[in-house]
Amino acid sequence: MLDLSDTFNRIEYTIQSTKEMAANIETLIRELQTSSTNVLTELKTIQSKSESTMMNGQSISRAIQEQASTVESITITADELQKVSIDIDDQLQQYRS
Repeated sequence: MLDLSDTFNRIEYTIQSTKEMAANIETLIRELQTSSTNVLTELKTIQSKSESTMMNGQSISRAIQEQASTVESITITADELQKVSIDIDDQLQQYRS
């Protein structure tokens, strides 16, 4: 009878240990789920900031291109004004002669 009681006690202990391990596993799974959710949230934040940075970079690039175009236009206009100035100077020289 003692052997049977001892066997049942071991079975009960094993069942209790299994329940505790299952509870620990469940806790670990919930912690992993929480951590995964946090990581996903951070990744979405990083993605959003990356997209914003990319759009800002594109805006800066467009602004630089516009400035370069404006400088080019100013240079062309200055060259034309210089030619007009030379033409006027030549005409004045002819008028004075």
